[in-house]
Amino acid sequence: MPKVIWKAPSEVQHLLEAIKKKHHSPRLDECSLAVCFEDSKPFVKNKLNLGKLTKFGATARLYQEEKFDFCLIIPSSLWQDMLNLDSKKAFLDLQLTRCSMEYEPEVIEENGKNKKIMDEFGRIQYSKAPKYDAEGNIKWKIEPLDLEVFAQNVSRYGLWQDDLITLKEAIDSSGGTSASNQDS
Repeated sequence: MPKVIWKAPSEVQHLLEAIKKKHHSPRLDECSLAVCFEDSKPFVKNKLNLGKLTKFGATARLYQEEKFDFCLIIPSSLWQDMLNLDSKKAFLDLQLTRCSMEYEPEVIEENGKNKKIMDEFGRIQYSKAPKYDAEGNIKWKIEPLDLEVFAQNVSRYGLWQDDLITLKEAIDSSGGTSASNQDS
């Protein structure tokens, strides 16, 4: 049976916008997010269900009165039953942290062709110039839920969920040693 999805109340959208303005401006000033609820469980395979963050494609945007770049789908039971106001703010901030603008790569001309500049590890270097689609809209991407995203979120909201507390305990129990120190 398909899950039921509905538009989040305006209070949730206003809370998201307030967090976006406070912590993600000017980086996300041009970005718009729709927020929905889904009747899904707060845990999946004993892991906290952090919902879904998706990009709206060009086709979906054709049918929108208000143009949205992303859609955040929140498990309703997580929001209603498990998160207090502070953890709701942290949750929304975590999802906003994942929203990122695509940038043009830095290039140099070599033999009449543009060549992307790479660092010593082979990673492409990017400029501060945003990428745009054919219609002139900024191109957006979703960052994975990785340590960098969680670190940014924790720096603003602390250890607001059990997995973050477990990670801190693991770090503390290691005595703060790095992998290179443990190999010695």
